[in-house]
Amino acid sequence: MLIAEAKVQRKIELRVFNKDNGKISELVVRRLLAKAHLKYKGYKKTVILKIEKKENSRILKQKVARFTKRVPCLQLLQVEKELSSLLPGVFDSNIAKRVGAEVAGKTFGGRKNKLCTGGVEIHFPPTRNFCQKQKNKRGFAYCGIYCLFCFWAEEI
Repeated sequence: MLIAEAKVQRKIELRVFNKDNGKISELVVRRLLAKAHLKYKGYKKTVILKIEKKENSRILKQKVARFTKRVPCLQLLQVEKELSSLLPGVFDSNIAKRVGAEVAGKTFGGRKNKLCTGGVEIHFPPTRNFCQKQKNKRGFAYCGIYCLFCFWAEEI
């Protein structure tokens, strides 16, 4: 007799990118993060290293740092506001509007008793020898020399 078990889980994840945050270099980002003291404000740091090997044997390495805080889903907008004040110039008013709409709308709205993780995701520039005017897959859509920020949220 064969017994199989399957679990189906619904995962809600939100990323709101700020592509208009100017040209912020890795050095400036490191200074901003050091000044913000996110760990001391209750944010957990996670570092993700993405490695992809292309057919022409070039290897792409890209680092993504995520600073997140666990809050009730309806308080995600407060996390965005806190990050806006701690990291000036990173998020603009459009980010707040999008996050507010998602919190009030179908994505996270109606989840009064649910917990979410919200914070900032920083996409550092990939290895320089990889980026030479080529089309990238969705996973590595960014191929610039500056850092890219997004507000990141997920239902727990």
